[in-house]
Amino acid sequence: MARYLDMMLMPDEHVIYVARLHSSIYRDGLFTLLIGALLGSFGDRAALSLSGEEVADIVHLPLMFIALMIVAIGALELFFTFLRQISTELVVTNHRIIVKYGFYGAQIYEALLGKVTSVDIEQTMLGRLEGYGTVIVMAPASKIPPVDHVAHPFRFHSYVMHTVQQAAGGEKHPAITEEKTRLLESGSKGN
Repeated sequence: MARYLDMMLMPDEHVIYVARLHSSIYRDGLFTLLIGALLGSFGDRAALSLSGEEVADIVHLPLMFIALMIVAIGALELFFTFLRQISTELVVTNHRIIVKYGFYGAQIYEALLGKVTSVDIEQTMLGRLEGYGTVIVMAPASKIPPVDHVAHPFRFHSYVMHTVQQAAGGEKHPAITEEKTRLLESGSKGN
């Protein structure tokens, strides 16, 4: 995103916050990898105990092939998930929200902060426990799709709302410190 931002930022525009995808997106790939590893490790023993040595010898090679295929599928899934994580970004600048998808062929969506009517967050119970959610930016004439598995979605919301409020008040946009971030996340009204 740095190269894109370097090209696209206006002279008086600066980045305030960059949100990333949560590591929970790796869960499916890790589960697939684990299933393949367990099948490869214990498939022969299970076949031997269930049906005897003759059948275990017959199914050994097919079981190993299936286990290897499942491990390969899990590894590919992890690789593509990694590409998705490093190529998906939500950026808040002092003028707009930018959402970028894609590694080589990028899809980029933008909304001016003055046009943002709300930032909605949807969370499952697991998402709430682990700290991720779906972020939905509502802005007329901007078609920003919902972004799933955003890490710290309420922090993103706080930065957007804080920046919109500053822009409406005509204040200068200082960098937000970690202390202000904690206050924004907790809902406190600190200075």
